[in-house]
Amino acid sequence: MIRAVFLDVGGVFHLPDHRLVIDAFHRAGCGVDPARLDRAHYAGAAELVRWPEGAEAIWRAYEEAYVREAGVPPGRFEDAVAELDVAFTAPGMWSRHAPGSVAALRALAATGVALAIVSNSDGTLEGRLAAEGVCQVGPGLGVPVAAVVDSGVVGVAKPDPAIFRFALEATGVEPDRAVHVGDTVGADVDGALAAGVHPLHLDPYGFCGDTSHLHLDDLAALAALTVGYAALAAIRSVDIRHAGAYLAMVPGGITLLGLAAISPLGIAGSVLSLFTGGLAAALIAGVCATVSERAQTRSLLLLSGLAPRMPNIAWIFLLAAFALLGVPVFASFASEVMTFFGAFKTQPIGALTPEKLAALERALAFALGLPHR
Repeated sequence: MIRAVFLDVGGVFHLPDHRLVIDAFHRAGCGVDPARLDRAHYAGAAELVRWPEGAEAIWRAYEEAYVREAGVPPGRFEDAVAELDVAFTAPGMWSRHAPGSVAALRALAATGVALAIVSNSDGTLEGRLAAEGVCQVGPGLGVPVAAVVDSGVVGVAKPDPAIFRFALEATGVEPDRAVHVGDTVGADVDGALAAGVHPLHLDPYGFCGDTSHLHLDDLAALAALTVGYAALAAIRSVDIRHAGAYLAMVPGGITLLGLAAISPLGIAGSVLSLFTGGLAAALIAGVCATVSERAQTRSLLLLSGLAPRMPNIAWIFLLAAFALLGVPVFASFASEVMTFFGAFKTQPIGALTPEKLAALERALAFALGLPHR
């Protein structure tokens, strides 16, 4: 079972600042469409399959792919690469938040999994994330996380598996109970695999053709994985407290789906889901804890047939379960309808190709510890 999620920062939360990139291209004598720039970043990240010793070789491949995907004319290509290389040394280049990423982190935290940041950076990452209200260790403006592992601080960088040990120790989980989300194969996927952590490659535009590892097209896919994992884990569990905890993750996944849609209807539904789903999840967790305390057992095998002897608690559990499922007449039904319709505006059902469904099936299989191809 997956107990912790580790996240990279570049490409997951931070993207290159559009203004600085456009200024660099203007100096090279060419204009670009700002709408292509986020896609250009992931095209560059897709080139980082091998991680050589020198940073210059790493960034040359990234910058060339970035310029090519941004639509720079061939006659300006070398000048654009040179200006972009200079721009990437400017303060504030990695300051643009990926759309929906911060809100999605809050929704992911609501599922109850342990969170940690694992990123190659310059030693200032923890302070910057806290100042931006993204996350911090302990209480603060952002999402509380167990650790912010900055390579500039700990002295080791991805793909060296040693950097993941800091996050594993902070979260208290074994490597095979953690996943790492990042946007590069050479650093994130290979580093996580070397550490025994399950990698999830964030590749929203589908540039990576490597089928040997799992991909996330976007944060909505992570939401679907969360909901599916929680539901199936609850079904498999024979511990009533564990089952209740897994069921409590479902509203957080639905909220994440709405936030990832970045549409007014989806976001409104996700906010409503935080209240309705959160209340239902709290009731279920409370009932499971109460039953296990009174019966002096957590085994569902021994608790069968207990409802007639505890009718009030049974009714509370039943109502909470209906609310969690979004049964009509419950407020959660409205929130889930708003969330799903809002999500399908930007993530249409037609986008669920057989390949994506197969990838989601594999993701659920490894999350649950089941055999998978």
